[in-house]
Amino acid sequence: ALHDFFTGKNVEFPEFSSVCADFVELPSQLNETWRYYPEVLANIAIHHETGEPLPAALQQKVADATKYAWAQETSAAITVMYLASCKLDHAWHILKVDDIPSPDDVEDFERKALERAGFAGIFPSFNSRYFLHIWSHEDYATRYYSYIYCKVLDADAQAWFLSNGGLTRANGEHFRSKVLEKGSSRPELELFRDFVGHDPDVNPLLQRIGLV
Repeated sequence: ALHDFFTGKNVEFPEFSSVCADFVELPSQLNETWRYYPEVLANIAIHHETGEPLPAALQQKVADATKYAWAQETSAAITVMYLASCKLDHAWHILKVDDIPSPDDVEDFERKALERAGFAGIFPSFNSRYFLHIWSHEDYATRYYSYIYCKVLDADAQAWFLSNGGLTRANGEHFRSKVLEKGSSRPELELFRDFVGHDPDVNPLLQRIGLV
């Protein structure tokens, strides 16, 4: 949606707001990462009668609790479960028609697929019977991995914000002018490099989920 807003949904070139799957979740995922930051909570977590912001001590408790939340942006364990789902997505979509398992053989197919991918014994976030992303939406079939790719980008983008003064108007305008307004008018990785000044770096994501 932000790409649509800021590209002006150019009628002559509507494709400018249709970015690739590896990039499309960047704006929303980046915005989600700020929700527990004190300067954001102070504006959205307000008492409905007094208008007082959430007390600082309670803000810290909320932020600390995210380390145990069911959210891949803060948990290494949930990230591994998510990656297992990505491997399951790929396993289904490279099958030949004659190799598609019967309903009774689905669990055995999943187990073998995850073992081959190095995820033996890992329970995926979504198993085949309720993996709606890959069965009900053609844009995500074989592309469930795009969330983690965008996580690399959003963590790196967040690191850029934090190292350049945080959530300032100037930083927001920089993000808007370098990424959101451009849509897909140029290769998306070029836009990202223009924004942060380097190729995507996985280390901010690894730091976020506690692996480094």
